[in-house]
Amino acid sequence: MALDDRQKQIQTSAGLDESRLNQEFVDLLKRFSTPLLLVILVVVGGYVGWGKLGEARENKLGDAFGQYEAALKAGNPNNLLRVAEDFSGQREIGSLARMAAADIYLSSAIKGLIPGAELTPEGTTKNPDDILTAEKRTALLTDAKKQYQIVLDATRNDNFKAIHSLGALFGLAAVAETAGNAEEAKKYYAEVQPIADAAGLTSFTDMAKARAADVDKFIGGVRLLAAADVKSKPAPPAPAPAPIAPPTPELNFPPTPLDPEAK
Repeated sequence: MALDDRQKQIQTSAGLDESRLNQEFVDLLKRFSTPLLLVILVVVGGYVGWGKLGEARENKLGDAFGQYEAALKAGNPNNLLRVAEDFSGQREIGSLARMAAADIYLSSAIKGLIPGAELTPEGTTKNPDDILTAEKRTALLTDAKKQYQIVLDATRNDNFKAIHSLGALFGLAAVAETAGNAEEAKKYYAEVQPIADAAGLTSFTDMAKARAADVDKFIGGVRLLAAADVKSKPAPPAPAPAPIAPPTPELNFPPTPLDPEAK
């Protein structure tokens, strides 16, 4: 075979091989291009979506805190519980709102007034309907205990949420004290130590021990009185009359010989 023909054959074979390789590559792209593009689109879309999701989450978190603060300022436990339900997945909003609602229930039960009742400057209420009956007071303590328990159950096993667990335990102990159950209160105080120690919050352990030692001082709580229940202060006694000086006797001596006017 002539050299020129051989070179032509080599060039032709090389061209066929190159063409075959190019075709295989094209076929490979045809086969995997759609899934590959989809993967790229998913990755890119996921990145953009994650940014949008983060922005949406931040906006929702801001809205959650805004509604929480508004409900807290209004002092309405029902609004706080609604915030807890609506934003249960937003950081610790659920626990904060439930704790705040429980605190309002407990405070109202301790004072003996319905939530939101206004007091006079003297510390009494003129509206008799604001005074809690024994049944309503028990119901408020039950509501407070329920919300504290929900927070405790949701955070007990998480050291990062220990502060909520400890707050709930102190709240449950205060409910027991207000209800007159000293032993139950001591039980909750005893539960503080393992959670506080595990989270490095040992000051709460000391606080719980001190409170448990004085639990009898806090049993039963206090009760505010309506104006009608407050007896008027007795009027101060009238000052004793000033002593009356005895009359000055008249000096009327008989004339003497030394008196020139004497006769």
